[in-house]
Amino acid sequence: MRDTGMHASEGDAFSALGWGLRRYAWIVLATMVVLGVLVPEVLHRSSADRYDAQAQVGPVTALTIPNLDALPRSGETVFANGAVEDAVRRELRLESTQRVVPDHVELVAPQDNLVFTVIGHGKTAQAAANAANAAAGTFTEELNRYEDPMGTFAVQRSAAVPVRPAATVRWLPLVLAGLAAGVVVGVGIVTLLMAVRRPVLSPTAASRAAGVPVLASVELKKGSREVPGLAQVCHRLLHQDARVVFVTGPDSAAAERRRLVAELFKIFQSLPVRLPNGEPVTHPRIVDDPTTPELATRGEDAFTLIVVPLGAALGAVVRHAEHHVIPGATAVVLVRRTSGLRTSLLRLSGVGALVTRRA
Repeated sequence: MRDTGMHASEGDAFSALGWGLRRYAWIVLATMVVLGVLVPEVLHRSSADRYDAQAQVGPVTALTIPNLDALPRSGETVFANGAVEDAVRRELRLESTQRVVPDHVELVAPQDNLVFTVIGHGKTAQAAANAANAAAGTFTEELNRYEDPMGTFAVQRSAAVPVRPAATVRWLPLVLAGLAAGVVVGVGIVTLLMAVRRPVLSPTAASRAAGVPVLASVELKKGSREVPGLAQVCHRLLHQDARVVFVTGPDSAAAERRRLVAELFKIFQSLPVRLPNGEPVTHPRIVDDPTTPELATRGEDAFTLIVVPLGAALGAVVRHAEHHVIPGATAVVLVRRTSGLRTSLLRLSGVGALVTRRA
């Protein structure tokens, strides 16, 4: 039988990843744009200005080299001895610090072919042809220095001036590969972020993080007067027999905390003075974001509400609860935010003695 704890942990991980992909979808989109659009565009533009020209060098007499398998390796050694590089540098008037091979010329030495291909690269078609021909001529001279053990070589085909830039980068495959890589990288970043953040996504997780029960779950809708769950919060606060309610929370909950305080104040202000049976209605004084002295001197008739936004970092909630929880006189309100809830902080007026704010 499977371990239910492990099963729950796997479920929490998938829930966190799903929430993270919704919350941080812009990260995935950003990596897709960078890797699937910007990078291909840069590579395509850089390759659009490059021309390639090819010259061929091959034997004109019977080869005397005993092992033809060694010919490509011998050709690469001769091509890299410095003579070709010096010739191309003089031809193109390059600085001594500029790299010639493979930026301006390169050698293709196939294993099953006796003909060497010298490729010249240039920003102009003429520069590419000049580089290839200069390299091929010098390469032939260097090969013929070893005429006795190898044979005689000559330029069999000079490089012609190319008529169009080299298609070194194919646009569509690069874009498709970039988009796929962007998705993988973006999801990886979100996964790592969720592993570090460990968001609080349920009342159970919020209660476990703070070490106190959850009083209620509240949904704060942007631009709406309706606050689902607020009536439950007010009802339970009125039955706590608390004269003062401190409303606090992690720094990330500042906007939600102040909105909740404003809604509580409006509800308490609208309560009748007496119930239909004549019993007086008393409601607690709300203190928003209490100071350290206020918390240190709170009496037995005080109650503390810790506002935890859905998705808050687990570590932030744990650290905040360590400094604000009094067993039996503290509870959590889990706040669910709708999209775009990060608005300007509500400015309350007329709070007076009911709402105390930190200056």
